[in-house]
Amino acid sequence: MKFGKKVLVIAGIASVLGAGTLYMSGVESKFCVKSDTKSVCQAQGQEDPEEEFCVKFDTEDPLQPQIAEKILRFHVLANSDSTADQELKLKVRDSIGEYLAPVLEEADDLQETKELVQEQIPQIIEVAETCIKEEGYDYQVTAELARVDFPVKTYGNYTFPAGEYEALEVYIGEAQGHNWWCVLYPNMCFQGSVYEVVDEDAEAELKEVLTPEEYEDVFTEGNYKVEFKFWEKFENFLDRIQDTILSSDK
Repeated sequence: MKFGKKVLVIAGIASVLGAGTLYMSGVESKFCVKSDTKSVCQAQGQEDPEEEFCVKFDTEDPLQPQIAEKILRFHVLANSDSTADQELKLKVRDSIGEYLAPVLEEADDLQETKELVQEQIPQIIEVAETCIKEEGYDYQVTAELARVDFPVKTYGNYTFPAGEYEALEVYIGEAQGHNWWCVLYPNMCFQGSVYEVVDEDAEAELKEVLTPEEYEDVFTEGNYKVEFKFWEKFENFLDRIQDTILSSDK
């Protein structure tokens, strides 16, 4: 049974129970049925004495720290979630990409990439602000190399586990909108003509940087591991709901 169908199943159960609202908390890693009178899952991760209608699933990946030490991400945060600001974010991304692509060709490894990016921060800001002005806006831009917490993110065929990564952070204006990201080292951002379509050269570079186990983690297991772990616990969750229904009918 696929993910969407299982969500419909649990939504149907919630409806039968009169629970009111089904929601999934990506931050808390929980799948919950929320009652009209109380939530079986406490909002801030607190324990609830009645947990029959809540399942937690573990999204931690033991290989994440090793993977994070071998890559550099590129992260652009839009001013807001308005259509105009989101479109502007992509234009800024393209301008920075056009500028950085030839610069990063000189880098042979992660350390050289970081050094080049750090040196280019003033130029990156200038390129971004020039693009923004040409589009008729006056947002200020800041940029830095920083360690940032990322949720699970998929880029092309690769799913990178949640955790802390170093990234080139580009903040547009208030930086309160949805972001765009890619992997700057090894270069998965500017290799091909289409973003989020990882070409063979980029795949080969990623294979070179990661161990076989780490590559397998982001390529094969990365796409399915969380889902499988989740559904194993979710089946138990459904069994618990069924037992509760049967008990209430007695």
